[in-house]
Amino acid sequence: MARIAFPALARPLARGLATTLLVAACGQVDADVPPTCVPPSPNPEAWWRGENNADDAIGRYPGALHGDAGFAIGGVHRGFFFDGTDDYVAIDHRGALYPEGSFSFEAWLRTTGVNSTIVSMYECGGSSCDDWSALGIGLHDDGHLALWVRDTRDKEGGAEVESDDAVNDGELHHVALVRDVEHRELRIYVDGVPDGSLDKDQAPDTTFGPLMAGTTDDDPLMIGAGIGTYAEAPSGYFAGVIDELTYYKTALTDDEVRALHGAGAFGKCVPH
Repeated sequence: MARIAFPALARPLARGLATTLLVAACGQVDADVPPTCVPPSPNPEAWWRGENNADDAIGRYPGALHGDAGFAIGGVHRGFFFDGTDDYVAIDHRGALYPEGSFSFEAWLRTTGVNSTIVSMYECGGSSCDDWSALGIGLHDDGHLALWVRDTRDKEGGAEVESDDAVNDGELHHVALVRDVEHRELRIYVDGVPDGSLDKDQAPDTTFGPLMAGTTDDDPLMIGAGIGTYAEAPSGYFAGVIDELTYYKTALTDDEVRALHGAGAFGKCVPH
């Protein structure tokens, strides 16, 4: 059974510390509103901040750097830097990572690349088990964002939503990608505003079922690359910065995404 990776989809997929950086990220700062972080609500499942390590700030799913993956100034302090050649972060296989219902990913990105992967999560793509599923977030060849989902009932292509705008202009962008099971909708946000959606009339029902850990496969969650087919090397390497990547097992709302973007360089309040 062939593994679907971003380069093999129907179309290839693939601000910090100072006020000046905050203005660059969010525009003018209102002097009457004290700048502050925002609570990471709803409670995130995982939060890879990229603060000179691959730790999960929530403490559940630490990652490991591969290739020459390093760190650079991102949207909030520092973030992961990938050279587009052999860099990625891998989070060990954990069944609890896989969402049965709604989920969201949000992050700050800076890239000029195309045909690359931001997040990939596959199960049983290289095996013959019955309960395989997958999700992927990446960039098409035109620099537009895409979210692709296939649940355990779909052994073929799954469904994909693409952003209306490209994000590969070398500037920092806050992005959020959401699967909302209650409303049967896939949504993309760029810089705090909706920028693409796919509803129940456009996506098959098999887009909204459980994404489960497989019985014979132990593929990691990947940041900055797609999982290679069977024993092959990863593919779709991302070039640029991925910062504050946060994963929720809930569907972020318009207001929540707007608040996350609006916090700019102050970001989400770090748990203690």
